Amino acid sequence: MLGLSLQEMRALTRKGLGNVTIQDVSNDEVDRLLEMSFWELEAKYPFKEKECRIEFPLTIGEHMYELPNFANQDLIDLEALQSVSVLDDNNTTHPIVRMTQSWWDTVFTHAKGSDHYALPRYYVRMDETLILHPTPDKTYTIRLYFLKTLRTMIETPDEPDLPRAWHEIVVEGAITRGLFYEQDYAEAAQASNFPLSKIRSSVPVEAKEEQDSHYAGLEVLWDWPDEGVLGD
Repeated sequence: MLGLSLQEMRALTRKGLGNVTIQDVSNDEVDRLLEMSFWELEAKYPFKEKECRIEFPLTIGEHMYELPNFANQDLIDLEALQSVSVLDDNNTTHPIVRMTQSWWDTVFTHAKGSDHYALPRYYVRMDETLILHPTPDKTYTIRLYFLKTLRTMIETPDEPDLPRAWHEIVVEGAITRGLFYEQDYAEAAQASNFPLSKIRSSVPVEAKEEQDSHYAGLEVLWDWPDEGVLGD
């Protein structure tokens, strides 16, 4: 049996908000409520289905890469990047460190000669662009781990890629938030009882990942690496 599609989740959310129409509450507004509801569940019960990995080859002499071009139209939330690494000729993985834009501005200003063409060790995120340093001197492979957003999980495939029993809980959380932001606090308090009771009675073993997972740590943003500013 299939779970709820995005359209069904939107319709149920609008029904729970008082049978409002799309003119009253747009799809973007409903999706935002659903996303916020999902954030809470994902924070408490990290669904392994959110993990995603993509790989693509780097080009010799090219240091800037637009991610959407390599994701088959999938929606990548760069804020949800968990780790970035480069695979060398021996298929050995080399994690690379995220740096700040101010660090990159300094590096770019001083970058000269062949010393700055090597296996990348650092990256900078600028909007939907990854900038690597040093510039690749070979056709390495870059590997990115990131977390999908709820909308991405719903749209590809058509239903959320999370345990089916939790689809309704996401909707009820969205209804609770919608009522709260409309300042209908009594109805919001009453609505919150439904998802809470289901969460307490559910044990999402199949949807939980190890808390000490390699991808569960916080990403540190560096301004300067401990070793040389421009690398070897």
